[in-house]
Amino acid sequence: MLSVWGPPLELSVLTGIVYAGTQVGNVFVLPLSGFLCQYGFDGGWPSIFYVLGIVGIVWCAIWTYMVSAKPANHPRISERERQYIIKAIEANTGKHPEKPPATPWGSILTSKAVWACWIAHFAGDWGAYTILVSLPTFLNDVLGLVLSSLGIVSAVPYIAYFIVINLGGVLSDIIRRKNLLGTLNTRRAAVLLAFLGQAAFLVLSGYCGVGQEALVIVFVTAGMAISGLQFMGFYVNYLEIAPPFSGTLMGMGNTISSLAGITSPMVTSALTPNGTQKEWQIVLWLCAAILAAGALIFSIFAAGEVQEWAKHKQEESSKDVDLENDVDPSKRVSSKGAEDENDESPAKNVSTKETKLENGENTSNNVSPKQDELGNDEDTTEVEDRF
Repeated sequence: MLSVWGPPLELSVLTGIVYAGTQVGNVFVLPLSGFLCQYGFDGGWPSIFYVLGIVGIVWCAIWTYMVSAKPANHPRISERERQYIIKAIEANTGKHPEKPPATPWGSILTSKAVWACWIAHFAGDWGAYTILVSLPTFLNDVLGLVLSSLGIVSAVPYIAYFIVINLGGVLSDIIRRKNLLGTLNTRRAAVLLAFLGQAAFLVLSGYCGVGQEALVIVFVTAGMAISGLQFMGFYVNYLEIAPPFSGTLMGMGNTISSLAGITSPMVTSALTPNGTQKEWQIVLWLCAAILAAGALIFSIFAAGEVQEWAKHKQEESSKDVDLENDVDPSKRVSSKGAEDENDESPAKNVSTKETKLENGENTSNNVSPKQDELGNDEDTTEVEDRF
């Protein structure tokens, strides 16, 4: 949807708004679920599923009413907005064809820019799963700290994450609009800050001991917050390098990154058989190394412009013109050649006319043999029609 609705200079803001919504869900749903579990109807916990299910249905209805596949088909936006979106996107990728183009699998699988996004996606999810799954276990094993028991404090990392995602999107688009950095360097900076910053805060949290619980919360919150800048990095880059196929690239990226969700807890469990602080420091250093590698690979191989294989072909637009005019190009060329052969020189036509006028010829009485034949043919046709 963002690839057909997002003007290039607004993609960071739009992407931030979309993905920040996930954190809004975490902030509100977790406390709501706890409340419903204790005070809800039908025994408490079943009410969680009813309430969230109803919310999902209502949201689905709103989405169906508000959303259209393309700006050109949306009945509730102004013509000015429609033209602004279409022209901004077509200036970047070319005119959108009527039929969706075939997916260039070979070009996708051999593209360095695509693999840069996929590797960064994997690294980013490894860091995310470390914070969301492994780090709470570390805090419990080493510090005896249970985040879920801290009430509103447990929501602080998600709130900070939400704020950074949105502010990062706004700042990223301002930087590009004012040409402070190019598109590629903006994406590189976002990924470097997100991954290296998160890595640093995770490692620091591993060296906190008993009595430093507040400092651990600060490090965890800071690490999760700064990781939100990754949405201004490789997430937006999917839309920039291949807008027509960004959904395909994102889907494959999610598949690859889900491997991090499978392997990260397994690796963590294997490295922490006793749950000591030393063992957990190894886990956090490993996570930092993966994040650093992802940032480095993305910075080297990423691209900041639409790839050639993802651009709409220009010949499609000329073909559309021919179809609209219902003209066969080969016939158009041959008929033009025939006209050129039959065309007489304008000077010759003028001189012939002047000669006839000088000789006082009556053009109405001078009928060519060809015209006589046509006249006879018409008479014959009339006789045949009578019978």
